[in-house]
Amino acid sequence: MASSRTQLHTVELLESEKVVANGVARQTWSVHQEGCFRPAHRLPGAEVTMRSSGSGFIWARTVALKLATGTRLELTQESPRPREHSSTFKILTLDQKSSTLRRKTLHEISSDGRVVRLAR
Repeated sequence: MASSRTQLHTVELLESEKVVANGVARQTWSVHQEGCFRPAHRLPGAEVTMRSSGSGFIWARTVALKLATGTRLELTQESPRPREHSSTFKILTLDQKSSTLRRKTLHEISSDGRVVRLAR
């Protein structure tokens, strides 16, 4: 007899912020719940463990969650845009948002509990 219960898997997601050329790079995860993506580290039941950060890291943490098969996740990776040679004035007055590259990729929890990237 097949079980109709949803299978839960414990997954660990790595989030971090580190110093890179021209600024800071950040990697964070969000989980799709109730029609929107919510930060993984703020979800009820999330176990957040700060990790010892190596050279160049500002912080790093592991977020452990119990998630059902098929749960959608979004990985956000932010990094500074490469800078063109320009004047100090231009660098200081550059809009911070326009100087950041942001890439979001969708993932899903597979039936065996792996975080799998979805094709676009």
